Amino acid sequence: MPKGLVISDLHLFSPRSLGDEILPQLRAKLSATQLLVINGDLVDFRWSVLGDVPSTAQSALMWLGHLLEDFKNLRLHYVIGNADYRKWYLEGLKEFAKSQPRLAVHEEYLILDRKLFLHGDIVHARGDLNSYRARCEAAGHGSRLFDKLYDFAVASGLSRWHAARQSQSHSAQAIVEYLSQKNDPRLASIREIYFGHTHAPFENFRHDNLLFHNTGALMRGLSGNMVLFEI
Repeated sequence: MPKGLVISDLHLFSPRSLGDEILPQLRAKLSATQLLVINGDLVDFRWSVLGDVPSTAQSALMWLGHLLEDFKNLRLHYVIGNADYRKWYLEGLKEFAKSQPRLAVHEEYLILDRKLFLHGDIVHARGDLNSYRARCEAAGHGSRLFDKLYDFAVASGLSRWHAARQSQSHSAQAIVEYLSQKNDPRLASIREIYFGHTHAPFENFRHDNLLFHNTGALMRGLSGNMVLFEI
């Protein structure tokens, strides 16, 4: 049976991203599949080291373009997360997608047969995804002090410890409650849910008759999964 691949939380262009290091592994997996879901936080505007926001956005589009160019049969679904949610970036991304028929952009979630993919930031949004993302967008670029503190958290293992404390049941319930508010008849047939955001990878957690999978984060000091799924 054909396979798709889902990844999330690369946080490209941030100091702690493993984007360059995992690229060979990603390319090897893509050689065996024709569908990739990037499940949010591909790029991280808040912590980008590229100097300015337009450069970060342009580099993200180039990254996507190179991937599509190198894998001619690849269908790519890009689900937006909180770290890459910037209105002007979304506008540019959607415009870019018009010239890339194998690229689809999804602001909230993607449904493929009985599988649903969303970033998962609703877990920390207290039920209001739009307000949460607006706050993330308004936060601006992170300070050098917080950047150093983040590095300390990675080096000391605090970031991994914090991720491990993220409750699977809490995350799953927050997603279930969020989806219950959606007037989307397709949701009735969903059996599996894939998400990221919490940076705590796991597979096959059952909650409310749904099977949940988390892809973690491909960042230093954290764990991430590249998960294959049937299509």
